[in-house]
Amino acid sequence: MVKIASAPTDRQSFCAALSHWRDPDAQMCWLDRPPQLQICRYLDGAVQEGMLGRGWQIERFREGDAIPLTLLPLLRGRGALMHDIEGLSKLFGDVTGACAVRIRFEVISSVQCPRFHVDNVKARLLCTYRGIGTQWLDERDADRSKLGGGAGGLSDEASGLILHPAAVRTLTPFAIALLKGRQWAGIKERGAIHRSPPMSPMHGPRVLVAIDAL
Repeated sequence: MVKIASAPTDRQSFCAALSHWRDPDAQMCWLDRPPQLQICRYLDGAVQEGMLGRGWQIERFREGDAIPLTLLPLLRGRGALMHDIEGLSKLFGDVTGACAVRIRFEVISSVQCPRFHVDNVKARLLCTYRGIGTQWLDERDADRSKLGGGAGGLSDEASGLILHPAAVRTLTPFAIALLKGRQWAGIKERGAIHRSPPMSPMHGPRVLVAIDAL
C-alpha cells in the first residue's frame, strides 16, 4: 500500500504522485485531500431537502465528456461537485491508461458491502464526499484464505481474516483511493482488500463516487 503524503494541485503532479500505484507490488494507493466546503454544504443541503435520491451512473465517460448538470439537484455548490467528479474521472483515465471509465455516484443509507472483499474489476477509484470513508486492510494484516466462503459464515472480526485489532484502517473524507481489482493484469488474486464502513442512521447517508476503468 502506498500513501502519498501531500496533495499536488495540478493534474500532471497528481498523475506523477499516483503513478506509485503502478508498482507491481502495490495493491492500493491513496491521497488525502482537505474537504471542499462548497461541496460539503451542497451535499448537506441536498440531504436535508431530500433531493439526492439514490444516485446515478454513467456507463462510459471519456476524455472531453461532461457530466450532465441535470443528474444533480440545482443548489449552490453543484458545479463544484460536478467539476471534482469530472476531474477525478479524467485523472483516473490518465493514471490507468483507460480510454473510458464508468462513474457511479452513490447515495448510501445502509451498509452495502459490510464484508471485506476484492472488487471484480480491473481498477477502481473511490472518493467519499460525505460520511465515513472506505475501510481497508494492508496485505500484512490479512489472512486472504478467510475472504468470502473461507470465513465459514463468521464475521470478519471472528473469522481470522483480520490479524490484529488495529489492522482496520479508514480513509478520510475526500481522500482519493486507487484500488487494483481481480482483473488487473498480474495481480494474481491479490487485489486491494476493502469494505464499506459501519453506518449510523443519525448522520444520514454516505455519498461517494466509484469510478471503474473500462
